[in-house]
Amino acid sequence: MDAFEIAQLMAGRPTQRPLKMRFGTVTALDSDTTLSVRPDGQEETVPVVRCCHPNVRDRVALLVNETEWLAISVVGGDRPTEGYAPTNHKHAATDITSGTLPVARGGTGVTTKEAIGLLAYPVGAVYISYVSTSPASLFGGTWTAITGRFPYFNAGTATGGSNSVAIDFNHTHAMNLVFNSSYIYDSGLKYTNGESVPQPCIATNDSAWTDIGSPAIGSKKTLGNKSWNNMPAYQTLYAWRRTA
Repeated sequence: MDAFEIAQLMAGRPTQRPLKMRFGTVTALDSDTTLSVRPDGQEETVPVVRCCHPNVRDRVALLVNETEWLAISVVGGDRPTEGYAPTNHKHAATDITSGTLPVARGGTGVTTKEAIGLLAYPVGAVYISYVSTSPASLFGGTWTAITGRFPYFNAGTATGGSNSVAIDFNHTHAMNLVFNSSYIYDSGLKYTNGESVPQPCIATNDSAWTDIGSPAIGSKKTLGNKSWNNMPAYQTLYAWRRTA
């Protein structure tokens, strides 16, 4: 309250019920409309209607009638304006009831919660969720789902890679196996009872040689293309990129 308003308030009171002026110390800022004040000379605090802007422990001037206390002024002046709106800071009622603040008054001009959410995802931004609900249904805008890809953080929006790799002939190696016919020969060396080394004898004809033939080779294996899993451990998520 300013001095003129205080004078009007006091002048309008009947003479049989005059207002009294007291002083006290603010102990708590209870709400936007009330304070707790300990009047000088009292131990108890009293609820006071705030008509000024004090801080806790500020000294205030009080007007008192039979049932009501008014804190009309801060001794030494109101609290600093830093952190508080100036007295000429005003809004139309629609600024409060519509849920939006016009751009001209420092707001965004956005009128819906969906549009407010969309501000966090400009064109080119990516929305990721464990839920399959498209961000288009949450915020609007145009979105493209990202599927079947791992993120590769780099410049641009290129795609590439594969979940598996095919092994082709460029990855194989040739083998050449040669098997020759083999023979065993009976040398004619004999052991006799009680001897630790064989006794020599002389083969008299070629019949001592025995042809064991060429070893048989089973069916051959033809090498061809073969894919193998290239997938690391993963966690599936839903992702969309905003395009408009």
